Amino acid sequence: MVKATLPSTHWLYFLDQWDPKSPWHDRRVRLAANYAIDRHAINRALTRGLSRITWSIVHSTFDLYWQPPPYPYDPTQARQLLVEAGYPNGFDAGTLFCDVQATTLAEALVNDLKAIGVRTQLRPLERAAFSTDLQRRS
Repeated sequence: MVKATLPSTHWLYFLDQWDPKSPWHDRRVRLAANYAIDRHAINRALTRGLSRITWSIVHSTFDLYWQPPPYPYDPTQARQLLVEAGYPNGFDAGTLFCDVQATTLAEALVNDLKAIGVRTQLRPLERAAFSTDLQRRS
């Protein structure tokens, strides 16, 4: 059996984190999202555990690579961080846009965020529309 690899990096980007009125502006909320995501369960469900969780969008062979510390899956800690940030009942995070090819991954992220009270609606877009929308929002 031949194993094929597909290099692919996925991440959530909170465009509203620069807006002081947005919940995402608070580092604790962004940290809560990190603790809420069960990366290993997603890996098992979507790729039968064959994906390598790297914690970085930069490949380890690149110059100036830095290995960030991993975040454990800890929904209790995630909820506590939301309480500390002033969102004891969570909040409405609006729409999560994704490239349609990443819909299954995005659905898992939405479910993990909902479990800690961060409510969002998923809107998959065809790649050209996604890229255009991302460029417009940046």
